[in-house]
Amino acid sequence: MTLPGRRRLVQKFQKCLLSSRRDQHAERMMLTYAARHHSSNAARPFRLSRMLTPTAKSTTTTPADVAVSHELLLRAGFIRQSSAGMYSFLPLGLRVLAKLEKLIDREMQSVDGQKVALPCLLPSDGWKKTGRWESTGAEMFKVHDRKGSEFCLAPTHEEEITQLVAAEKLSWRQLPLRLYQIGRKYRDEARPRSGLLRAREFVMKDMYSFDVSEEAAMKTYGEVRGAYDRILSALGIPFAAAEADTGNIGGTRSHEYHFLSNAGEDTVLLCKQCGYTANEERAMGIIKRESEHNGCVVVILSDPSENPPTKRRAVISLAHRRSANPTKLKQHPLLKGLNMSFPNGLKAESSTAEQPGDFVFTDLEVAKRKAQPHDVPSAYIGDFVTIEPGDGCSACSTGSPSPLESHRAIEIGHTFLLGAKYSSALGATIRNDRNEVVPMQMGCFGIGVTRAMAAVVEACNDSNGIIWPPAIAPFAACVVPFVNRKSGAQEQADVEAGIEAACAALLTSDIGGDGGIVVDDRDTVSFGFKMKDAALVGYPAVVVVGRRYLTEKLLEVHDRRTGAVWFVTAEELAVGK
Repeated sequence: MTLPGRRRLVQKFQKCLLSSRRDQHAERMMLTYAARHHSSNAARPFRLSRMLTPTAKSTTTTPADVAVSHELLLRAGFIRQSSAGMYSFLPLGLRVLAKLEKLIDREMQSVDGQKVALPCLLPSDGWKKTGRWESTGAEMFKVHDRKGSEFCLAPTHEEEITQLVAAEKLSWRQLPLRLYQIGRKYRDEARPRSGLLRAREFVMKDMYSFDVSEEAAMKTYGEVRGAYDRILSALGIPFAAAEADTGNIGGTRSHEYHFLSNAGEDTVLLCKQCGYTANEERAMGIIKRESEHNGCVVVILSDPSENPPTKRRAVISLAHRRSANPTKLKQHPLLKGLNMSFPNGLKAESSTAEQPGDFVFTDLEVAKRKAQPHDVPSAYIGDFVTIEPGDGCSACSTGSPSPLESHRAIEIGHTFLLGAKYSSALGATIRNDRNEVVPMQMGCFGIGVTRAMAAVVEACNDSNGIIWPPAIAPFAACVVPFVNRKSGAQEQADVEAGIEAACAALLTSDIGGDGGIVVDDRDTVSFGFKMKDAALVGYPAVVVVGRRYLTEKLLEVHDRRTGAVWFVTAEELAVGK
């Protein structure tokens, strides 16, 4: 190549290089501008004048016996009822749900949970294989398509997720597998009268775990339970993890998670000495006998698989005036799967003469006290009594067991160690490290997200409204300016400057953080109305830009939970003073 040709080639290369550098510089400038613009938008406070927040002093359309949470969520503009047990979530309500879901996502992913999304409309095939198509009962929404195929609106997803995993033919090296989703579920509640606490459509987090062995499944169960403890601890509300019955879902171990609240429908029994906790159906204990006499409870048994079912009588021998526990009775090997009715009630009032052909069952406490305990066949002995407050804790290791205490509670979560119930029925097998084909060991872990939202309100409210925990409040703080129609232009400008200063300080402080800020800039309502609205909605902090700011540059900060009020400069607010 000649020298002029080389020069032309070098000049052409230099022009391309310069053009490339200019393009890169321009791209960097655009990305920087976009990032700043996005950041400023993300940090920009919301304004109530532009939001749908329909609050009300009272709800005249709700029944007198409605749950407190339902009334407050309606009054504060978080939800609206579409039909019985069906609700629409307005902007404030959706922000609370989003924060709850973010908290749950964080903790589920901390235990290697992977998020999926499963359909709400499920075919009947898997449910029939596990036997739950019939056993679930009237709570299941069942539908048919135009071809006559059967489906249900998902109340849970054990069958669907198990079939999905079974089809993938995984290696044991890919386990443990922990899949979860946050989505809508459906149950045809007979009396959906407590708002989000008992709805027909609700949002739920459900995780399903798959392990190669029972030991590995137990490890998973413990790790996910630890994540549940962290989720509930972040809300700052007293809670209890209670031993529970496995019910229709099945399995070998189960725990319910409850907020302790007088507004709860459930009862849990606690031992302050050793920490033992169980729900009323499951609790075991050392019964406190008022007399040495025994009584009997009559049970009529029928087998639902028979058509027509044959009825037989059973007699349960209990301590006098103690109640039989239907849940415990149904767990007895000879009584599993049978329908039961109690014609004379559950309380053992007096001895009942046995009739030919009766099944006769004896409670453990009664069997221990018999003069000849060996006369009672062991197959007919069991724990059949309902434990009551004041009974001794059977879990205490000390010689003097502590009395059990009763607490009202609201269930918000449930965990199950399922074993191989679903994997065996649906072919979810794996070849283990010994080259043996075995069913995967499963667990399932649920949290009612919309139910938890209502339960928080049940536990956190006063006569003025909701008191949201900061972790899930719709906004961390509300800035309320004190401006009236007589304010001059300069005063309004100073108040607007105060609003900007307050918002900037909150966004860098511990109060604002990631919780979001909202400004009540509505000019159609009074300052007093705004303050009452703020208390009703339940913002953790309210910052007033009022007279003290105009004269001394002091912001008035109200703590919703404690009721404390203090004055700070914007600079002090920014550093958390």
